Amino acid sequence: MLFPYLASVSLSFVLLVNSAKIPIVNDIFGGLDSQARAQRIAKVQPRVVTTPGKLRNLVENSGICETTRGVYQASGYADIAADKSIFFWYFAARSNPSTSPLSLWFNGGPGSSSMFGLFQENGPCRITNDSSTVTSNQWSWNGASNMLYIDQPVGVGFSHGTIEVNSTRAAAQDIWKFIQIFLNDTRFQFLIPNKLGIWTESYGGHYGPAFAAYFLQMNQLIQNGQLNGTRLNLAVLGIGNGLTDPITQYPGYIVYANSANPYHVPLVSQDKIIDATLAWQSASIGCHDRILACNSVSGTDSVCASAQSYCNGQIMTPLSGNWNPYYVISPAAATSYPPSFTTYINSIASQIGAETTWVSTNSIVHNLFALTGDWVRTSIHDLETVIEAGVRVTIYNGDADYLCNFVGVESMLASLKTSISASFNAAPLSNWAPVGGILAGLFKTAGKLSYARIYSAGHEVPAYKYGPFEVGRVAWYVFSTTMADMSLFTTSSRLSASPLLLRKRMSTTTDTSSLLRYGENVTKGITRITPGIMTKGKGSYVEYDDGRTMLDFTCGIGVTNLGHCHPKISQAAADQCMNIVHAQCSIAFHEPYLRLIEKLLPIMPDASLDSFFFWNSGTEAIEASLRLARIITGKQNIICMQGAYHGRTFGSMAVTRSKTIYSQGVAPLMPGVFTLPFPFWHQLGLPPSTPEDVLVKQCLYQLDLLLSQQTAPSDTAAILIEPVIGEGGYVPAPPAFLQGLREVCDKHNILLIIDEVQSGFGRTGRFFAIEESGVRPDILVIAKGLANGFPLSGVISRREITDKLLPGSFGGTYAGNAVACAAATAVVDVMNEENILANVNARSVELFDALNGLKAAYPEHIVDVRGRGLMVAVEFASPTDTVVGPRPQLPKGLAARVAKKCIEKGMIILTTSVYEVVRFIPPLNISAEDLEKGAQIFKNAVAEVVREG
Repeated sequence: MLFPYLASVSLSFVLLVNSAKIPIVNDIFGGLDSQARAQRIAKVQPRVVTTPGKLRNLVENSGICETTRGVYQASGYADIAADKSIFFWYFAARSNPSTSPLSLWFNGGPGSSSMFGLFQENGPCRITNDSSTVTSNQWSWNGASNMLYIDQPVGVGFSHGTIEVNSTRAAAQDIWKFIQIFLNDTRFQFLIPNKLGIWTESYGGHYGPAFAAYFLQMNQLIQNGQLNGTRLNLAVLGIGNGLTDPITQYPGYIVYANSANPYHVPLVSQDKIIDATLAWQSASIGCHDRILACNSVSGTDSVCASAQSYCNGQIMTPLSGNWNPYYVISPAAATSYPPSFTTYINSIASQIGAETTWVSTNSIVHNLFALTGDWVRTSIHDLETVIEAGVRVTIYNGDADYLCNFVGVESMLASLKTSISASFNAAPLSNWAPVGGILAGLFKTAGKLSYARIYSAGHEVPAYKYGPFEVGRVAWYVFSTTMADMSLFTTSSRLSASPLLLRKRMSTTTDTSSLLRYGENVTKGITRITPGIMTKGKGSYVEYDDGRTMLDFTCGIGVTNLGHCHPKISQAAADQCMNIVHAQCSIAFHEPYLRLIEKLLPIMPDASLDSFFFWNSGTEAIEASLRLARIITGKQNIICMQGAYHGRTFGSMAVTRSKTIYSQGVAPLMPGVFTLPFPFWHQLGLPPSTPEDVLVKQCLYQLDLLLSQQTAPSDTAAILIEPVIGEGGYVPAPPAFLQGLREVCDKHNILLIIDEVQSGFGRTGRFFAIEESGVRPDILVIAKGLANGFPLSGVISRREITDKLLPGSFGGTYAGNAVACAAATAVVDVMNEENILANVNARSVELFDALNGLKAAYPEHIVDVRGRGLMVAVEFASPTDTVVGPRPQLPKGLAARVAKKCIEKGMIILTTSVYEVVRFIPPLNISAEDLEKGAQIFKNAVAEVVREG
């Protein structure tokens, strides 16, 4: 349905076509229609009942554009006055929306819809080449921030009402009113304390600085008690290919066209270059002097409008020649890119709450701005104000854009007068390789000001690709880095030629994916479950070289318990690297070794555990514990559990009983090892409903038989057990079973070794899983979560035991590394300071609720949900399982298929054991939102696999 709100306006000019983001009037970029000079205001009577000061006609979760499960979206209007309605489309951040920043996006024009940014650049979906469908955008900016796309001023896009805004300053006032209405709506009030970013492009070089400066001005008035309103937590301003200061940027058209563009030198004939140069330089009547006159105290609207018309007609328009001014790599006559989305957006208008036909670029709005000469009025002083206020500012430019080219932008930046300008100007433009050492352009930074010149990108930078980078990927790095409150940075570049030569060579230069060929040189005994190269981790997420961002529910198999690259832990390790990295403990103590003991003593599961030795890995620590038990007791035999996993080196593989692959072909294994059934219904051939006390009784009886028939107590040095069996299926040991083992050990002078490599350090909701039973270990083995990714393990016992060791009988070159110990010390601090155990127990309840609900929904397919804390497993039925009962109608390999489906949906998760088990090992500090997201991905994966059969 069409909504002809502009029917009452007499138009002698046309609304501009979708491809013209910068309006072309009378064949001049940014020109002024001669018949519109009297057009000062467009009075339009709205055909809807407005609600001034409130949001209206809000459509929530339309399912259009953003198709990521669980990600909220809303579109509709904010009525900033009875006759002014501004359209917006909000997309929640794909993770942690409650704490993520909010970014406002504005396209330029003036008069262009921000839907250009949504559908062609950085939104959750992109328009496809057929102009009638969209596809998901993996580089959507709501991957790092809540995003709010705003059609402004009134009359642009789907916004409607009285069109009267004629300057950047007036637009700023309307946008401030809009954001006040938006944030004070109960659905969005949670965003008020979050950081706020303004991102814009093109004419946004005017908008961005002016909007930001106006927000700061209003904040000050609110703080002074002179204005009622909500202070905005403005933290970021980002401008892509922006026109900010015409006096410094207009000469850039001449330089870019003549010699500076990297693609076609020159763009036009020398005659046109000379004509434009004269038009710039001519005294009084030239563009330079006209712009100066406009920006003087006596600069009237007519003076500025005349300057705009002259400068754009004599310099800006003629110098692009026969090349696409938005993307000079292509001829002007080339197929329009990015493709139009006019048909598509109007087809969905009613579904997103829109009340009018979409207007891509409104010529009424453009002409009102042109009548005031707003185009050639500078916004550089606003930009300086914003920088001085401490707002992080990032400016970026595609080097293939003529209309707001990098020559002019870099000249504008060089002319800034701020406290950091000297440092910024002194910094060289350096090769910029934002990921994997692959060159993407040039950059410089000082203080909170960053700039990037991006190779092969046109006017809409996120719509283009360069070399091995996918469309939008480089712009994503600019955005996500800035919103993380970081300056642009570079990884070590493997390239060392001139920028122009580098760009020519990029077709033969590959990114980190080329390293994958060296995977053929990795020993085949190592397997992987995901393709590609993992390049970065932060919190609950990891990033791959191909740009995938994955929710990590593996924690590196229970290692990064506090999330990837926890800042306090990483900082502790970095600080230690500046002091001493390797101080071999047989030579001298180092401080982190002793400091770690100081931190660990108070959290031991039993006060008797007071003797520590640190190793590098869990398997080394297990072997050390076995050796210790044999030396101290003078006995040789070890009892381990069926289904146990303790490592894959020679001694530890002898006590590993979870899969034959771990010891296949290595016989004879270390002798003296005997196996006891674990109280798990699978191992005893009993149904899942078997009471726990029956399982415990059966296994303790088997222990009596073992000590009577196979290994006499006088020959048995130790019993080794995981309090939650890991690779055997994530099965918690019943407390009564552990207590029974303790009694047997005390009775026969056998040592009880507790392997907390995977279950320790909060994984089960306590510091150590053994605490659940109240049992005292004789030897405690720790690793994995101990140092959150740094190689460190420990063997802890009683001094009355370890004092019997001969000096020098234990040791290792790298054992107890100083950097790893420093990281582990920080781990204990973080566990206490951030109340990690409380989070584990809260999230555990949520996870079990979700998984038990899933089990109820699929009783034929899911056999068991078990575990403790955030060490949780889901066991699926198998068509050949004789214990549960054969179910030939069920598909095979459910666990592996579900895990694979989860990976396809953006979450890494692992299987375990010889049974059909998927295990959950999320970070212990995971947010409720990320846990819910992971649970939803798992539910969806199960549903799809069941549906596929």
